[in-house]
Amino acid sequence: MVLFRSHKLSLRISLFVLLPLLGVHQFYIFLTPFQDSFQDVPLLEKAVFLGNSPRSAEKSSKGFLLRNKSIIDHDSSKTLSTEIYKSKQVDSKDHSYKSSITTDAEPSNELFVKQPRANVTAGKYSNDSIKLTRCCTSTVEKTSGESLQNTLLTINTNTSDPTNHFDWNQTFSACLLFMDDHNRLSEWIAYHYFALPLGYLIIAVDPASNAPPQIDGYWRKVMKIEIWNDKDFFPIPGSIKRRKKDGPKQLLEKHRMRQREFYKACGKRLQDKGRTLTSFIDTDEYVTVSDHFQANFSTTIVHKPGFVWNLIQTYRQEHRQAQKQHENKNTSLSWVPTYYSNTCFHLPRTLYTAVESTAAERIHSLPEWIDALQFMTFRHRYRLTPYEDRGPSKGFNGLAKVIVDVSNLTDDDFVQQSTTHAPFKPSCLRTSPNKLYGSTPLGIHHYLGSWESYSREKDPRKDMKDSSKKKWERFAYGKAGGADDEIRPWIHGFLNLVGTEKAQYLLRNAGLPLKNQTM
Repeated sequence: MVLFRSHKLSLRISLFVLLPLLGVHQFYIFLTPFQDSFQDVPLLEKAVFLGNSPRSAEKSSKGFLLRNKSIIDHDSSKTLSTEIYKSKQVDSKDHSYKSSITTDAEPSNELFVKQPRANVTAGKYSNDSIKLTRCCTSTVEKTSGESLQNTLLTINTNTSDPTNHFDWNQTFSACLLFMDDHNRLSEWIAYHYFALPLGYLIIAVDPASNAPPQIDGYWRKVMKIEIWNDKDFFPIPGSIKRRKKDGPKQLLEKHRMRQREFYKACGKRLQDKGRTLTSFIDTDEYVTVSDHFQANFSTTIVHKPGFVWNLIQTYRQEHRQAQKQHENKNTSLSWVPTYYSNTCFHLPRTLYTAVESTAAERIHSLPEWIDALQFMTFRHRYRLTPYEDRGPSKGFNGLAKVIVDVSNLTDDDFVQQSTTHAPFKPSCLRTSPNKLYGSTPLGIHHYLGSWESYSREKDPRKDMKDSSKKKWERFAYGKAGGADDEIRPWIHGFLNLVGTEKAQYLLRNAGLPLKNQTM
C-alpha cells in the first residue's frame, strides 16, 4: 500500500482527478506496500464454561495507531450484486477470471423453533442440552457430558425445512481465499455450515487457480455465496499479479498484500450487508473447542448445530449482564466473557500432522459409508506440540487467527496498516495473536494434510526457505502433542441436521481432486 506523504500531494491530486475520468470510481488510499507486520436472546441461566486450570487475566494489547480519516469507501452497490456466482472464462494469456453475475434471493429471515431429530448414534453424541459451570467462581466445578443440562444459549434450528436450518440473523459470515483447494472445500463448507453456523460466504479466487471453486447448488440455497476475483477488491489488480521474474520474496509479498486487501474489502462488504460475526481462516483450518480448556468439551457441544455461535453469545450475554449489574468479578477466568465481547478476538491454532492412526482409530464412531482417509477432521488426529507448549517448538503452530464482529468496525479499522493475523487495527490489537491453543475455549485445528493433499496446493509461502517437500517433512511426522478426537462429533450433529441421504450427497467429493469430483 502506498503512503501519500505531503511532498507527493500533487500525485494524490492527480489520482483524484484522473481516475474518475478513466472510469475508475472506486479506489483506496493505501499504506505501506508489501509489509506484514444478536441479536439479544433470553439468557436461560447465568452461565459460562470454566476451564480446569487457572488462567491469567487477559491484558489488552497496545499499538501505534496511524490515523487517516480520508479513506474512500468501497461502493459495493456498483460492483457487487446480491449474490455473485462466476463461471470460469479463462484468458489464455494471463489466466484471469472474467465474471458472469447472476442473482439469487436472500435466505429467509423467519425464526424457527428447534425440532429435535432422532439420534444417529446412541451413546455420548446425544441431542441432550448441556449444563455449564457457573461463571467466575474461584472453584472449578467438574462436570461430565451426561450430567450437563439446559443452560447454554441455543440457536434456532429447523430440521424439517431442508433450506432453512438456521435463523439468518444467528449465522456467521466467512472471508475465504481459494487457490485450487478443491479437495478441501466440501468438508470445510459442510463443517462450518453446521458448526459456526455459516450463512454468508465470500470466496476470493486466486488468479493462479486452474479452476474456480466447484460449489454444490444446495449450499447456494441455504447460504449466500459470492465469488470474487482480484478486480472485485483491489483497485489496480495488475500490481499484485504474479510474474515470471518474481522471486520467492516478491511472490510472498504479493500473496500477503492480496490477503490483506481482500480481508478489508470483504469485511466492508459484510458490514454494509448488516452482518456481524465473521471468520478469517483458510481451507485447512477448522474452528472448534478445546478439551484442554474444559474436560469433555467436545463430546458435550461439538455435535450441536451452531455451537460456536452459541458459545460466543453465551459469553457475551454474561458480559452484558455483569456490566448491567455493575459486577466487577476478579477470578482466574473472569476475563473470558470480556474476551469474547471484543470486536475482534483471536483463536489460537494447533497443527495436526500427517502421522497416520490405525484403521480402527480412524473409523471409530463414524457411519459406515464415510471413508475416513478422505476427511481431514477424521484422518489426522496427532498434534505437533503439547497443549500450551511454551518450549522452543511453540511457534510451530503459528499465530492465532481472528473472528471479527464487522458491525462494530470503524473507519480507523479499515484504514490502519494491517496483517493477516490482525486484519483490522486498532480493533484486533486488543487481544494477542500469541495465545496458545488450549488457553481459551475456542481454537482452530490446522491440518497439514498428507503429502498428496499438501502437494496439490499452490502457495508462495512454501518456497521461501526450502522446497515444498522439505517443509512438509519438517512437520509431517511430529506427534508430541498426542492424538485426540475433539472435532469428530461434528459428523453426528451434521447427520441429525440434514439427514443421512443429504449428508452423503454433500460430502461425496470430500478429499477428492477436481478431476474426480462429481457435480
